[in-house]
Amino acid sequence: MELKIFFSEQAGADLDAIKMHISAHDRDAAERVRQKIEQTVDTVSFFPHVGRPTDLEKIQVVPVVRYPYLVYYIANATTLTVVHIRHSSRGTPQSEDFI
Repeated sequence: MELKIFFSEQAGADLDAIKMHISAHDRDAAERVRQKIEQTVDTVSFFPHVGRPTDLEKIQVVPVVRYPYLVYYIANATTLTVVHIRHSSRGTPQSEDFI
């Protein structure tokens, strides 16, 4: 069953920042990365246990294939909430990164 997808305010801002950063160099690449991130989220909505657990309670993480981004999310019986999207070089996020 597909879960209903929500983006937290933080995750929406993360996605906008990623697209803006890449757009400064290549608009087409920025769009490809945005689409791949959204495809990853769509896939997770069908397979919410595909991610691995994090040290933060209830938050799982899944990599974006072909791109160095990680999608952090919380899944329950009916919804998938993307809480953060982060470049993998930034290291492990802390709880304050999910505000």
